[in-house]
Formats: sequence, C-alpha cells, structure tokens
Amino acid sequence: MVSGLLGSAAGQLTTPASGAVAAGNGFTVALKADGKVWAWGDGGYGIFGKGSVYLSPSSIPVQNASITGVARIAVGSDHVLAIKNDGTLWAWGYNQYGQIGNGSSGTGSANYVTLSRQVAGMSGVIAVAGGTSHSLAVKSDGSVWAWGRNYYGQLGNGTTTDALSPVQVSGLSNVIAVAAGYQHSIALEADGTVWAWGAGSLGNGTSSQSNVPVLVPNLSGVSAIAAGQYHTVVITADGTLRVWGSSNMYGQLGDVTATQRSFSGNGARPYGNSKYQLRRWSYHCNKIRRDCLGLGGQFKATAGKQHRCRADDSHHDPQRHIGGGGRRGVSTFDSFEE
Repeated sequence: MVSGLLGSAAGQLTTPASGAVAAGNGFTVALKADGKVWAWGDGGYGIFGKGSVYLSPSSIPVQNASITGVARIAVGSDHVLAIKNDGTLWAWGYNQYGQIGNGSSGTGSANYVTLSRQVAGMSGVIAVAGGTSHSLAVKSDGSVWAWGRNYYGQLGNGTTTDALSPVQVSGLSNVIAVAAGYQHSIALEADGTVWAWGAGSLGNGTSSQSNVPVLVPNLSGVSAIAAGQYHTVVITADGTLRVWGSSNMYGQLGDVTATQRSFSGNGARPYGNSKYQLRRWSYHCNKIRRDCLGLGGQFKATAGKQHRCRADDSHHDPQRHIGGGGRRGVSTFDSFEE
C-alpha cells in the first residue's frame, strides 16, 4: 500500500522515487531511486517481469527490464503494481481474477502476465494497493478505482461481479491513500476519515458485508492506513495506533488477546509519532537492510497478512517474536521505522 501520495494538476507525482520495498506471497520487490524495479524469491506467475515464469526461486535480485521510470510500487499476494513518474499504472503477475486489469483472467500459465502491462484508462494515478486478488488505485482527482476479484464486494462498485478492467468505487472523493486485504478494502480521505468495503474488517461493529464504502465510525484524524489479509491498521494524528479485523489468531491486532475486533480499538502498544508510514506485506517479512543484497536504499515499514513487522533489526527485542512459518523474518514485531 502506498500512503498519502499527492499529484500535480497534470496527474504526475510530485516526488521522485527514493527507494521502496514491498513483499508478497514468497517474493520481495524493491524499487531503487533510479526508477528500476528488482525482485527476488518465488518467480512464479511472472513476478520478475522477465517474460517467462521462473520455476526455481531466485535468492538474488532480478531486474524487471520491461519497466523503467517507476515512482511507487505495491504488491498483492501474487501480482505487482507500479506507478510511473508520468502517473500511468502498470501491472504484472498472477491474473486469475483479473487483478492485472488488462481485460482478461484465467488460471493457466497462458494467463500469467510475465511482462509489465499498462492498466488501460489509469492515468494521473497517485496511490495504489494490491489485495490478495484485487487491486486499487487513486487518481489525482481523488477518485478510487478497483478491479479483480469481487466475491465479497471488495471492489466497492455496488456489485459482487469480478472486474477485468478498472471500475470506479462508489461514493468516494478526495481520497489520498488506499489499502487492500483478502476480502476488504480501505480508503483514507484528505479530511482524515476512513472508509471500508467488502467483508470482515469494516470496523463498523458488525460482520456484515458491504459492496459499497461505509464510513468507519468513531475514527477521525487518521494519517496513515494499512491492511493485512483479515485486519486493518491506522494511525491517527495524535500518534495512536488503531486496529480491527475479523481474525486475531496470531495476535495481529496487538491487544494482548486472540479475539477478533469488529470496531477500531487501540493496539496494545500505541505509537506516538504520526509521521510513520504503513505499507502492506502479505505472507512474510523478509529481512531487508540498507545493504540488502547490494541494492542499497532506506526502506520503511509495513503491516502484514497475519502480523506486523519492521524492515530492519535496529531494535532487537527477541521477546516480541510472534507467529510462525518464517513470517517473523526480523528480530522485532515493531510495525514502524523512523
């Protein structure tokens, strides 16, 4: 998830690429300051953008030579999204439900998008997010667009029909950031309010499904948002961390329980610096340092599928390891990095 990027009147990003990182289902993608994209890990589904499917994982970064001039990146579980400096949006990877936005879908290898493809109709894009099987984008006019799987109404257009090309999310304006999970989507408006749609993690005190955005109640002054597969994390202007979700099996809500929360509550460790940025991770936290495999660059922090973690190990706290299956990856579950 990319948080709070503002565009110019022409729809171009006002800030150049300064290095970014995102992680999906068994792979990691990094954006260098020169606008080039690199990836490593599981290269299935065309994640490396090299025109073919890598049957064996790569433990070293592979450059995606099919795209340059990238300003921001985001990932879903098995697909990658990139905003170029000119505000156009590009995508590649798994396309079972149309999450690439190229007008097609399917499960066979013929439907793996192995080279970067421009998402038609998406210009002036300032923010983007990848869900498990759907994608979200914000245009410079504050409108939100969605495509891919819509079984739970996570596209927010009043239907539950999958969309192979972008459709406009109903009733939203002045949006500056989006986040996406497995079956829900989140949007942050410029006035600090948060809207949610889909199922399970809407933060409105119910478990009801909504195929149009609903306002998250009792929540204002939000400065950043992130979504895991079944939970949502936001930071308010006073630095408070608020979390909710339909699953808390691994303690991802940070409230010292394993109880799901259908409303926004304080985490067990509220943080006091509202400048922290959130981005979504899927299945794992790779240990990414400034000197990671020679890529260089300073990387910020993320929220994840069933966990939260940070991108360095500068604050060693082994007592705070949570989860299993290789998800911890780093030496602390702290969610944010200055």
